[in-house]
Amino acid sequence: DTANLSVQLPKSAIDYAEILDEPGLTAAINVNQVALFTGEMTDLVTIEITTPAEGYILLHGKCYLLLSGTTGPNNAFVQIDDDLGGPSEFPYYTVAGLGGYVNTGTSYFPIYVTRIFFANAGTYTFRMEGRASFPPPAEAKSWDHYLTAVYYPSAYSAVKSLVTSSSGF
Repeated sequence: DTANLSVQLPKSAIDYAEILDEPGLTAAINVNQVALFTGEMTDLVTIEITTPAEGYILLHGKCYLLLSGTTGPNNAFVQIDDDLGGPSEFPYYTVAGLGGYVNTGTSYFPIYVTRIFFANAGTYTFRMEGRASFPPPAEAKSWDHYLTAVYYPSAYSAVKSLVTSSSGF
């Protein structure tokens, strides 16, 4: 059809470096088991992404929690953040666990977290991090950590946050 004003280019005719502000993707994985402790967050996996211009960075993370050692309450928090350590940040965390267990054996929980940051052109490091809620004998560990970061140059509607921050929105 020649009347629709379209242009047909051969494959590989335009390279990513020739496209201004194209979306980009990066991913990181850490399959090692990580012990979680009460207090500050512990890094589970980190990721670095470089953005060519201002835009949004959408992060998706997943892992598994292993909770054991007590018949009492035991849970843990997992979140995505751009700061090392620190507290849980509502509403960006996922918490998993129970108020009591039938024995001190092991219970497993799948975790999924997501977060959006606004960023200027530059290189950024993000982390999926976790912390335990209860001290020993309760144990909290995580493994199979997978974190994906996608850069988007624009949004098609308002992107909102509960807390305004220089590193966030």
